[in-house]
Amino acid sequence: MKIPQEIQDIINNDKSISFGTTSKKGIPNINIIAIKKIADDKTILLADNYFNKTLENLIENNNATIITKNEVDRKWYQLKGICRYINEGHEYEEFKKWVKSIKETLPAKGMVVFEVEQIFNVASGPDAGKPIS
Repeated sequence: MKIPQEIQDIINNDKSISFGTTSKKGIPNINIIAIKKIADDKTILLADNYFNKTLENLIENNNATIITKNEVDRKWYQLKGICRYINEGHEYEEFKKWVKSIKETLPAKGMVVFEVEQIFNVASGPDAGKPIS
């Protein structure tokens, strides 16, 4: 699914997004991700600097969710998608350089390639929970 430009802008300006994963047994986990980047209009890249449970969950179950927000304008969105984890190769090395350019001491152990499949409005009000088309 294409991420509308307004939501891309919210993701880019959001200091940290919430990234939710679930184990094979259905045990949820949520992580806060500050180092993220829009790769294209359907893909978000997330830095793995300190994943533990998150990485275990991604290995077992590649379905995940992101919550992003613009608190000032009271706009909140949930993105659901499928993930790939990459920690080698050219794409990863380029991403690692980018992460290190933000903060040299970050380990940049890997990257999550999050392919957006659905987007929902999760701000309170009559449109809460409705899909974005």
